[in-house]
Amino acid sequence: MSVFGAVVKGSGRGRGLGFPTANIAYESNILPPQGVYVVRVLWGPKKYSGIANIGTRPSFEKQISQLHLEVHILDFSKNIYGKHLEVEFLKNIRNEKKFPNPQDLIKQIQKDIAFSRKYFALKGR
Repeated sequence: MSVFGAVVKGSGRGRGLGFPTANIAYESNILPPQGVYVVRVLWGPKKYSGIANIGTRPSFEKQISQLHLEVHILDFSKNIYGKHLEVEFLKNIRNEKKFPNPQDLIKQIQKDIAFSRKYFALKGR
């Protein structure tokens, strides 16, 4: 399954944790279930590996809000605000969960990234 959308400005929380994310203003009412995924990101003719979270940001949001799609593109540092991306969902890693503190969230994101790298290494990107 793929989702298309433009990259919009977020709160900068991912960058503050050390994992900048592209916040996608998705153009579909149909999304995979909430959770963390291994994804392939297509921007023009280029393909990138990454992880994505679909959810309500329970570690930071005080109340249930709309669903957000945030993508951390591995080994990527370009400014892509306003650009349109395709996010292809390849494998569910885990459910979204609330973390008691930012340090625990950072440790989990590191594990998610390691899982994604291993996935792409085994699949040959």
